[in-house]
Amino acid sequence: MANISHEFRTPLNMIIGMIDILTRKPDVDGETIPVFLREDLEIVRRNASYLADMVNDVLDMSQSETGQLLLRREWGDLGADLRNAVAVVQPLLDKKQLRLNVVVADDLPRIYYDRARIRQVVLNLVSNAARYTDAGEVSVEVSDESDHLLVSVRDTGLGIPADDLERVFEPFYQAGNVRERSREGSGLGLNICKQIVELHEGRIWVESQEGAGTTVTFRLPSEPPALASTPALRWLDQDWVYVNRTQWPAVPHLPNRQRMVVCDETGVLQQLYGSERPYVELVHVNDLNKVGSLLAQMPAHALLINAYSPQGLLTQVEAAARSLLGSDLPVVGCAFPPLYQSDNLPGVERILTKPVQYAQLAQVMAGLGRTVRRVLVVDDNVDAGQFFARMVSLISEDIDAQIVHNGADALAQMRTRVPDLVLLDLVMPQMDGRQFLRIKNADQALSHIPVVVVSAEDPASKKPASTVLMASLPRGLAHEAVLQTACKLATLLAQSPAALDREPG
Repeated sequence: MANISHEFRTPLNMIIGMIDILTRKPDVDGETIPVFLREDLEIVRRNASYLADMVNDVLDMSQSETGQLLLRREWGDLGADLRNAVAVVQPLLDKKQLRLNVVVADDLPRIYYDRARIRQVVLNLVSNAARYTDAGEVSVEVSDESDHLLVSVRDTGLGIPADDLERVFEPFYQAGNVRERSREGSGLGLNICKQIVELHEGRIWVESQEGAGTTVTFRLPSEPPALASTPALRWLDQDWVYVNRTQWPAVPHLPNRQRMVVCDETGVLQQLYGSERPYVELVHVNDLNKVGSLLAQMPAHALLINAYSPQGLLTQVEAAARSLLGSDLPVVGCAFPPLYQSDNLPGVERILTKPVQYAQLAQVMAGLGRTVRRVLVVDDNVDAGQFFARMVSLISEDIDAQIVHNGADALAQMRTRVPDLVLLDLVMPQMDGRQFLRIKNADQALSHIPVVVVSAEDPASKKPASTVLMASLPRGLAHEAVLQTACKLATLLAQSPAALDREPG
């Protein structure tokens, strides 16, 4: 499911988007769409949206269970983020005539967390509360509890049977009577909330009484986890007096951890690995010129280098091998691209993940702060290209939308007819969206043109991957050693991804 999500999202985007357009413009060729047909279209839209949510939930669950759900933490105001998240669910509460109470304690400390993921947790909990509450209210409260913040979402709804309370966090488990199934979602929401909160080293729990409502509470630590950043000399004190032992302690033998120096100018590996692993100590440095002095202070078992691209990796590995000439230190190279986010990519205003609806695109275009008269749609899917062109024309009849199907054609079109905005797919043949962005941003005549990424591939949740793994030994390898190393590496890489994700034995 995770591997073919792109194939699900593209047709779902077409279904949801076209229905969105038809319901906003219910006259076709001068004839108004009948009311009963609009009601049928709404049923189709609702079920397609359910499928889209299911795809996203399964992706989140699969990434979490395989240890690939990444957190992008930063210091933020949880109270403000919570109010913004609740505002998204307000129309659902208004529709059911439910009161909403939001209580945020004064002077909440800023905490270190993944703002998007915690917003997802709050949206899930408040949506669940609204779904299972027919009358009364939904309350959201945030309080400061010394070394952590406490968030509670309480409703006056159906409640959860006592027999179901212990299982509500299980994936796909749906509590309650079968007659209530029309209210239920995929059964993944609470499981994903639990995974996200626990990744933050927090805790989540449920209290409920059937017929008297439910309260879901989670806590988040106020401070980030401490990471060891000092060398082994931190264990030594020059004022200590050496005293010879008279009796040696009987302690179990513990396996030695390898130490690896990680040289990464992109900063990607520090985000992916941190500094601690049970089987290896990672020491990070962002400049290849600093590796020699660092190794002089703390010997290591290997040097791991990451480069922006496979093409530039060979140069860095060779440079490291030359600087360590005659050394027995293995040099391993990989090429993880920078984590793909709109806030660290020049020229990218927003990233919209399909399915994209009219209101989303209209809001983004309105927020550009410039008049948009020409839009270039870059998408290898012909239907998707036509769909986005039509959606743009619905936003304003004065906009001229052009369609191309790969990055190379887009660059050629932009140089002859400069657009005011580019809607860019990421996964395309010949030249994909990432390659297009690199070339476009390097061209002074094109770099100022804003880009909105519109893709079925969610860059924020995509598993980072290196397409190359390179190894070098500064003193060189004999021909038999090369063959043996290649055989062992081939055997290792032939294992399943799940086996490779486990810690080495």
